[in-house]
Amino acid sequence: MFTARPATDTDDLGALWPAAPVYRLNPDQVLVVTGADGALVGGIVMYDGGHEIAYCGGIRVLDVDRKQWAAKALLQFMTTWCKARGITMVGHGAGTEACALAMEQLGATPIKQQTLYELAL
Repeated sequence: MFTARPATDTDDLGALWPAAPVYRLNPDQVLVVTGADGALVGGIVMYDGGHEIAYCGGIRVLDVDRKQWAAKALLQFMTTWCKARGITMVGHGAGTEACALAMEQLGATPIKQQTLYELAL
């Protein structure tokens, strides 16, 4: 029902992240999941600098039927994608309580973290 894959230049990432057109997401660093009709229903922004640890920024799964299945397909693909690159750890800064809870339910370990800052250039 759901298919996860790397994003392409033709994917409308703004459907997942409305601010994306403002910041121009690089599709080479985005993994997406689509529904049976091929429409984007979720995505993860990945930052891989060639180390054993990568960071995932925005994680977004739209409110669709069987949302948990879409999220599971996306996370399974992220795991496969990471392992293919020798990545053994993924870091993520949970920005909300709901995100923190979801990460802990996935087995993530919370670490001490300061507030994330953005610096406009």
